[in-house]
Amino acid sequence: MFKLHEELPKQIIRVLDAIDFKFDAEKQSNPFYFASYSEVKMRGWNTAANDLKDNLTKVLELVQKDQYLKDKDNTIRILSLNIERLDLSLDFYSEDFLMKHKTKYLRTVRKLTKPIRPKSLREYRYDEVGKLRKLESSKKARRKITIPEENFEDSYATYLIDFEKENYNPNCKAYMRLFKKIDPKNLICYPISEVYEFFNNEVKCVFKNNAIRKKSLVNNHRILRDFCSKRSKVLTSDYFPSFSYIAVPDFLSGKEQQIMTFYGGQFAFGGGGGGNDYYELSNGAFKHKKRFPRWSSSYKRSQQ
Repeated sequence: MFKLHEELPKQIIRVLDAIDFKFDAEKQSNPFYFASYSEVKMRGWNTAANDLKDNLTKVLELVQKDQYLKDKDNTIRILSLNIERLDLSLDFYSEDFLMKHKTKYLRTVRKLTKPIRPKSLREYRYDEVGKLRKLESSKKARRKITIPEENFEDSYATYLIDFEKENYNPNCKAYMRLFKKIDPKNLICYPISEVYEFFNNEVKCVFKNNAIRKKSLVNNHRILRDFCSKRSKVLTSDYFPSFSYIAVPDFLSGKEQQIMTFYGGQFAFGGGGGGNDYYELSNGAFKHKKRFPRWSSSYKRSQQ
């Protein structure tokens, strides 16, 4: 018979007990994953909140001098509004801050870090065939016009060279350096440490991160979701396997006022989702206070 306290590491059990996590092994027919995560603070994490407005002002000054930037006036207008409407009353590393600003200054500056994407070969061919079809007056003749994809390779290579010349922006690296200083998710990361798999009333360790610092920028939910999905496919042979996971911190000192966990799961036909749960200390016990969704999926989206 499965005994949670005997099969899992003490640091995971300690947190599960603190948040009063309920797990019924007899009713758990699908794979379940117990994971732990570490906390990695990057250089500048402790001054990022105080330096936020100054760093955004540096981005604005760079935009104003950027001779390669398209739609420059609109970017200056949006970024100026972002700076003006900063809510510095919120904790820089809180979910509330992230939710409030991710569609504002974070999206604005992130866009500056990425060069414009060229058309794919398929998109390029589609557009070029469309141009030829427009030259035909007959609808029947237009439908017959097509060009084999292999005939586009040389012209597509030329298009890529021209595109690079027209859209190259040497300031992207400078924008990226500043973005790393103003993105909370870049400054404190939560890489996965270990993953324990429960299936058929057995538990085994299926993942250990032996290079926490080196891999600290790996997105916690992405690696956990993808890893659990791949493992579950092997166990169940289902294309969209059902599974669930919970990840808890491995660094608690016993003086915490709040505990954050990662939750997630996938259900039949590929539907599912995951995010962060927050438990706050109240009257000597941790009580669930907030849930912030981070990802979601559906059967229809998974097929696209």
